[in-house]
Amino acid sequence: MTLLQDHYRFIETEIKRLEGYKNNLEDKLELYEHLLNQDYK
Repeated sequence: MTLLQDHYRFIETEIKRLEGYKNNLEDKLELYEHLLNQDYK
């Protein structure tokens, strides 16, 4: 494997990791918004 391929694979893995982190944060935000809406009704 060339250095470039190795670098590309690392970047691809990082992007997937960050997308997972982003999805997790969005889910938490949705949950908090839902809980806040229930509290104010």
